[in-house]
Amino acid sequence: MTIDPQTLFFIGIALLGLLFWYWATDRELGSFGKRNLGTILVLFALTLSVLAIFPAEEKLKKGIDIAGGSVFTVRVQANESDQGKPLPLSEEAIQAAMQTVEERLNAGGIGDLSIQAQGKDRFVVEMSGVKEKDVAQIKKKLETVAKLEIKQVYDADPTLPFLVAAGEEIAPPGYKLYELKTTDEDGLEVKRPYLLSKRTIVDGSQISYAGPDFGRFGVVDIKLNDEGGKRMTEATSRME
Repeated sequence: MTIDPQTLFFIGIALLGLLFWYWATDRELGSFGKRNLGTILVLFALTLSVLAIFPAEEKLKKGIDIAGGSVFTVRVQANESDQGKPLPLSEEAIQAAMQTVEERLNAGGIGDLSIQAQGKDRFVVEMSGVKEKDVAQIKKKLETVAKLEIKQVYDADPTLPFLVAAGEEIAPPGYKLYELKTTDEDGLEVKRPYLLSKRTIVDGSQISYAGPDFGRFGVVDIKLNDEGGKRMTEATSRME
């Protein structure tokens, strides 16, 4: 038997009314009658408390020390400046990473999940009741959390990315070599090199909405907040 919150509220109101009646009926009931009414109130309160937490396995969450589980420490990687030096991590970036991890794990059906910040660039993920066979899958989800960044592509020389990938040239100042995995016409996986700016124009913290474009398959609609729109406008205005 379970009680919905609305019914529980009205029962609590009734219990409160009986309590006031208990204190107001000293002369009418006498000591014996008042003692009986007090006993009824205590039993009523105990019954209400039991029903509020029943069934216990659903209403009471067991900690990781009782139910077992797994603990992961996640480190947020900082962006790099144009000189290749790591930039300071903001509190908003840490919170955004924590929210992304929480949404990713909740989508996988993990119920008892706790995420807490730790230090300046880390947060701890605790999952009670997780079975050992699921730990590897959870770890993979944590390591492959999507990170959205918009960077400028080096397009002055289309052949330079291939030369840098082959070790015949070095990347221009302010740019870094990346490899994009795609598939060719035969369905085989191929890697295409790109030179991207080390400076991030817009990242996930400047995006207020992202979702699929139902009118165009494989297209994602993105809406930038005020800061993201300003940074995108300033960056694209300098591009030819």
